[in-house]
Amino acid sequence: MEQLFLIDAMASNWPFIRDLILQDDPALEAELNEYMSRIQSAETASEKDTHFKLLLEFLEDTAACDLVKNLISRNSVSELYGERGAVVETLEAVTAESSEDLSAHETEAANNLARAMNLSTSPTPVPVFFATNREASRSGSSELTGFNGNHSGKLTFGQAVVNVPVAHEIGKVEKPRWWSLDKGNAEKYMTHRLANEMSSETFQTELAQTIESDTDRDLLVFMHGYNVSFDEAVLRAGQIAYDLDFAGTVVLFSWPSKGSLLGYFSDESNSIASARYLFDFLAILDNGPWRRVHVIAHSMGNRVLLSALSGNPSDTLKLGQIIFAAADVYVQTFNAEFPKLGSVGLSKTSYVSDNDRALFASSLLHSGQRVGYPENNMVYCTKGMETIDTSPINNGLSMFGLNHSYISDDRSVITDVGYLLEHGHKADDRKGLRQLPNQPYWTFR
Repeated sequence: MEQLFLIDAMASNWPFIRDLILQDDPALEAELNEYMSRIQSAETASEKDTHFKLLLEFLEDTAACDLVKNLISRNSVSELYGERGAVVETLEAVTAESSEDLSAHETEAANNLARAMNLSTSPTPVPVFFATNREASRSGSSELTGFNGNHSGKLTFGQAVVNVPVAHEIGKVEKPRWWSLDKGNAEKYMTHRLANEMSSETFQTELAQTIESDTDRDLLVFMHGYNVSFDEAVLRAGQIAYDLDFAGTVVLFSWPSKGSLLGYFSDESNSIASARYLFDFLAILDNGPWRRVHVIAHSMGNRVLLSALSGNPSDTLKLGQIIFAAADVYVQTFNAEFPKLGSVGLSKTSYVSDNDRALFASSLLHSGQRVGYPENNMVYCTKGMETIDTSPINNGLSMFGLNHSYISDDRSVITDVGYLLEHGHKADDRKGLRQLPNQPYWTFR
């Protein structure tokens, strides 16, 4: 109920908030109009959300702040204000509350506020094609319900649709708390549904139809790492497609991870066993109307990619950018296998970080340095691959987190990857990067 009242109060009192600002300081009108203009002209939901939060922070330093605090107090949420102080943080804390009985009313109230702020009120659907060698899970009527962590011994093709919520923040997959009663609420959380299962021929035909209208478009294949379920992989692929604003089509290759912290060694075996399925899949993609196929592999997914390309070398694969992100691969193994890739792909890039706690643990577990983890300040580099050290920018992502998913979590990295995929420029030509003196790698400015 508090959430409903507060959202309604913000919507109905917006004219008063504006008047207070202008009465307090007419010179602020231009700044206020600038914030509103940015919200109105934003082309994506994430941009609108970003500018809306900046507007709320702007309100903090105006005469309207007391009104907003009063609205919060009148709706019995004053205890949320506390020492954090920021209006935007208070609003975020309040809107994180939920009630199943009020969900319809809250959605209507949220839409009223969004309309008052000229915001979109509908989630954005993002299609994600997929191929997987996971075992299918089916209902009693044999209807496909998902995929588990076991091998199927074959490739299965299909399409899912990911709904990106209006308030999506770049670098995040919005998920409900474990106690939330509205877990399927697409207005607040990133959700997905399986659209259909396809034969290989139908998959290629429908995928081609997404490209044929523009022959300059590309495909992007994303491979997840360890401890990732199929559902989580679909959501992450959708988030990457949306945040990169990728002009082509994103395709998920999901290998059979157990989706469990305790499944590390099982995932290691499954990743290597999945290599030939990935190669077969990339070979299938060689026959489409797209210009090229880019590949991003994360964490243990790099083992799938490296084994596929080194064990089944083919210079005919129509690959573009090959990105090794936070690669959980033993350095000595990489040294032995990477040269076998030859001229496959336009270029190869590795993103690394010495703040990656997951790869630090993997290095200790295996008593061997990982490609994605600079050990003793030694950044792994090799001929034929550009290495980008993200350490300076992702050390504050999470004090208690693993800092392992920066390829999809950090805005600066997402921007650099997007620029690489769109323009294909070398690291020297990407404005956000710089090469340290006498070092063979690049870092963020």
